[in-house]
This record gives sequence, C-alpha cells and structure tokens, in this order.
Amino acid sequence: MVEAETGITPRNVKMASSIDSLQEQTKQLEEVGYTVVPNALSPESVAATQEAVVDLLEKEAEVARCTGTQTDNLRNAHVIVGKHPHFYDFFLNPPVMAVVNAMLGDDAFLYDANIRVPMPTGERDVRKGFQVHVDREDYAVRPFAGGRHFPMALNVVWCLTDFTAENGTTSVWPGSHLSGEVPDPEQGTSGAIQLEATAGSAIAWDAALWHQGGVNRSDAPRWCVIGYYQRAWIKGKTDTTRVVPPEALEQMSEDTKHLLGIVPAPSDYSEVKALTSEELEALTLEQKKVLGFAVY
Repeated sequence: MVEAETGITPRNVKMASSIDSLQEQTKQLEEVGYTVVPNALSPESVAATQEAVVDLLEKEAEVARCTGTQTDNLRNAHVIVGKHPHFYDFFLNPPVMAVVNAMLGDDAFLYDANIRVPMPTGERDVRKGFQVHVDREDYAVRPFAGGRHFPMALNVVWCLTDFTAENGTTSVWPGSHLSGEVPDPEQGTSGAIQLEATAGSAIAWDAALWHQGGVNRSDAPRWCVIGYYQRAWIKGKTDTTRVVPPEALEQMSEDTKHLLGIVPAPSDYSEVKALTSEELEALTLEQKKVLGFAVY
C-alpha cells in the first residue's frame, strides 16, 4: 500500500486549506502530492468564471452531446483557453502561477485547459476521470518506476463552488506520487482522502498523484475549471500552437502566448544571455532571426 511505502497517512497530513505560504505549498506538493491555494479567485472572479463556463457549455451542448463530451452525469469542454474571451488570460492566475513556477520552473507552460462539471445525478460515467488514475503516466510516472520521482506536471482545479464530499470532490491518495506506480483504475478507496475546499480556492496536485473524481450526490452541479501545466521541454500530444483560433490569439496577452508556447522564449546562446530584458524587448525581427528565436 502507498501508506506503508511513503509513511504518509491521512492522519498526519496537514489540512491543505490551512496552507497559505508558497514555501509550505511547494513542500506539501513534494511530500504528499497536493495542496490547496486559498483565495486564488475573488468572489467576483468566481461569479464571472462560472458565467463563462455556463456560456461555453451551452454553446457546445448540441455537438458535445453527440460526441459524449457532455452527458447526463458530466459536462465537459476541452481546450477552452481559446474558446471564450474570459479564458484568454485566466490561466495566468498569479497565486497559481507562483506555485507552478516554483515546482516546474519559470518556463513552465499550459498544456491543456478544460471545464469539468459533475452533475447532481448520483451516478458516474465509465472512466472520464471517475476511475482511479494519474495524469499522463507515460511521462509523469513510468520513467521513474523503481527510482526517484521527479515532478513533470501539475493539475490545477479552480473551485467555482464549494468542493464537498456530498458533491463528489476529488479523492487523492497522499504520497502516491512517490510510488512510481500507475494505480488499478478499479481499486478501492483504502488510503484515500477527499479534498474539501471553498469556492475561489485552487487545488493543485502532482500529475503522478493517484486521484479520482467523485460522484455528485448533492442538489447542484459542481463547477470547476482545470489547467494542466507541465515542464517546457515536454512535447505532449496536443499541438497547442494550432488549436487556438487566430481571432483568440489576437486578443491574448503576450504572457499567455508565452504560457502556451506560441511565442518562444529567447534562445540560450551566450550572446542572448548577455542581453538585459530591455535589450531583448527592443530586438528587431531580423536580429531575432540571427539569434535563433524569431517566429515566422
């Protein structure tokens, strides 16, 4: 069992909701695999984000029903960063980016972004996150089997409503990210805890942490937005530079374009490293071509 291998049990895990310093948040991610960032969104931001979520889900509903992306039990939307103006710069959320950069480096980028809303049916779909799983085990877990874990990616969930046991908040297995193993998707809940958090909080966990989306047995949807951040040198399977519509790119900030990997970071040649941020900003296209990081 993971508890025996790591020495970490639900009884000695400090409650994530009480963690409010970056040092403590990163320590908890390293040791138990998850943390909660309180007040990542203001009440006004929560309301505006939920409005955007509803708008996008409704716009996609007819097609999403046909593809199985939206069902009676679960309403999803994928690759949302370019689908609604509210999300063009949403994933630069400062409290979350502080944690992401501390864990994955200042050049970490956003690989995926989704809406996930478990509906109050008391039922679950087959798979779709309702099973015990890790995120992208091909590079988050398997390369470290039998060795020492190295964090490759973080999943971040912004809670747009309170996350409770009743509405199916995420269950996690503390310390399981250190096991170097991929869980049996049908295993039981022994060793798991349910992460409860208030609306406006962001829950972050190591992609290698065993986790499971719960069944919503309440009387209201459980609204959330999810961002998946990873190290800049991992390719992944989604061509982020091509899935964002041109009209969305025109309205995005340069910071978001960097976060998506659409605008490359300056190259690491000696003559580039010698430049100040002001000098980098002033480079012409021809100079960037010579220095190896022009975008055509």
